[in-house]
Order: sequence, then structure tokens, then C-alpha cells
Amino acid sequence: MQVISGSSYGFRHPDAISSDGTHVWVANYFGDSVTELDAATGGLVKVLSGSGYGFDRPVSVSSDGKDVWVANYAGNTVTGFPA
Repeated sequence: MQVISGSSYGFRHPDAISSDGTHVWVANYFGDSVTELDAATGGLVKVLSGSGYGFDRPVSVSSDGKDVWVANYAGNTVTGFPA
């Protein structure tokens, strides 16, 4: 069992999680961000945030290994980007 925490992960009300076997994606509702983790180690890869992603209260995330899709509750939008 592993518990992942710490400010470097960008977790602010993590609301959804998805894995494609290589990456783990966490949607952070209040952080307007998505955290990417290494599926094998749980290590931080990066925190995706900023206006370029269009995150606005992300509530769900899904990945097929090629692309990642994030549903944004407040923005009534879906953000897609390469995995």
C-alpha cells in the first residue's frame, strides 16, 4: 500500500483518477489541474495547470494510453491532450 501526499503533487481536492498502465492521472477539482504520476512507482511526473489547458473544476479524467480527456464541471468543457 502506498499513500501519496505532499504539496509538490498539486493535490487540491483530488476528484478523479485514471490509469493507462504507464501513467496515473489525477484530476484536482479545486486546483484546476491534473497531476501525472508514474504508474510503476507513484512518483511525480508533472502537474499540468494554467490557462492553456482550460481546466475549470475538473471532475473526471480518462486515458487510453494515447490521449487524456478531462471533463471540466464549471467550464462545461472537455480538455484533451496527448498522454
